[in-house]
Amino acid sequence: MHLPESGLHFDWMSQQERYLCADIAHFRHTDGCLYHADLLQRIVASGRAYWQQPHTQELIWSEAQPLDFRWEVTENHFIQLKPVCEDVTQILATCPPSYLRTDGSMGLLQSDVAAQAAQWLVSFPLIEAAQLSWILPKLAQRLGQDHPLLAKTPTLETSRVPEPNVCLSIFGQATKPKLGVVRVEFDYDGIRVNPTDPSPTYKSLDGKLIYRHTDAEQSALQELNRWGLRAYAPVSSQWKVLQHFQMHLPAGDWFRLLAEALPLWRNAGWQIEVAKGFYYRVIDTIDDIDLTISEQSNRYFSVAMQVEVEGQKIALLPLLQGALQQTDIADWLGISQTIPDNIYVQLAPGQAIALSSATLRPLVQQFLELQLPNSIDKHGQLNLPAHRLAAALPAIESLAGRSEKNSKIEKKLQALQTIPEVVLPTKLQATLRPYQREGLRWMQFLYQAGVGGLLADDMGLGKTLQVLAHLLALKEQNKLTQPALVLAPTSVIFNWKAEIKRFALL
Repeated sequence: MHLPESGLHFDWMSQQERYLCADIAHFRHTDGCLYHADLLQRIVASGRAYWQQPHTQELIWSEAQPLDFRWEVTENHFIQLKPVCEDVTQILATCPPSYLRTDGSMGLLQSDVAAQAAQWLVSFPLIEAAQLSWILPKLAQRLGQDHPLLAKTPTLETSRVPEPNVCLSIFGQATKPKLGVVRVEFDYDGIRVNPTDPSPTYKSLDGKLIYRHTDAEQSALQELNRWGLRAYAPVSSQWKVLQHFQMHLPAGDWFRLLAEALPLWRNAGWQIEVAKGFYYRVIDTIDDIDLTISEQSNRYFSVAMQVEVEGQKIALLPLLQGALQQTDIADWLGISQTIPDNIYVQLAPGQAIALSSATLRPLVQQFLELQLPNSIDKHGQLNLPAHRLAAALPAIESLAGRSEKNSKIEKKLQALQTIPEVVLPTKLQATLRPYQREGLRWMQFLYQAGVGGLLADDMGLGKTLQVLAHLLALKEQNKLTQPALVLAPTSVIFNWKAEIKRFALL
């Protein structure tokens, strides 16, 4: 700003005063205050400076005075860094700080810190004890690590850790039952405090202002955040304080919160209330599994696994399919370790059952390795050939246990897990070598299991003889009631006829 050297309105001002006004206009802060002590000294030296009201007591610039700082604790348990100077009425936050006395004298204040740092300390606000650890590093940056103020910080006993009251309720239950809200309050000896209230104190039952334990409050809020809860931002601008913590989550997160987080919080002393009729509900973990194995035609078996939930029989195998859909296949196969301890599968809207990952892992691995999920029919039953069910049987029994009603079939299936010894057919006119006997055993086992196989010995090791022995054994067991068809190149038909005539007594 430039002020004219002469004019109608400035004839009463000297040239020096015009320059002073220009400097005031230039250096004045946007808040209207003047923070430069040298300008304040020039204003007082003009002889026209008064405090607050003109033509009262003229201000006089006086000698500098010492300034010190000390920590104090207020009645309400706040901490302040108080500037101390004897026999002064007011300390002004100029740079460097200045003072004012009742007789109108003013002057600079001198301290052992730099002018800007001293100005900052004079304006130091009230803080909570919990904020001290955050403030001290900033003080060290301005004052130096070895400044005495850093070693004289006060100690303050904080109030006890509050026990947050976490209440689960339904928001908009009539029209939006899936919208869940967690209301959070902190209980201080019967006084409920909203965590979003900016006030660092609360009024006790006897009317006293008591300091809040913000560290404990923040710790509780962080625990809620860890489980996915986020503060609800109100739409209305009229709300100055958040009323609730609200989250919009997929059903699985709500189920996990109810089944896993709530017991932890209750054990920590939290008071938790779940509103009656809350949309989401977790049913107790499965205890007993009813396993039924039935033999079908063509060496196929059906497996039905049912659990009883609140008096209702529910097929378990479709639930396993639901568990697979929620997770990565690599988790179940042990390639990665990110699978949660429990899988929550919905039985009905808002209703889920908890399945233990550790219990399910053996069966799910068999499901994946044998591609069993594709074998579940519309009734929730597993339809498998004998050999595939025999491979999965140990995992199924580890989950469901053994049952007397399935004992005969289980013994039959267990027999398929080992290759039994076989009796050589009486009409075989040859002596089999050990490896040829092993081949006969293997083909007999495959036939019993209802599957085919590939005998891949080298040329000249007697594959034709092993097949002839297998066919003769089936015929003597009355299992071969129809002619056997051999598909072979025409070049080896003569050899087949010769070996049948030589080794088979027909």
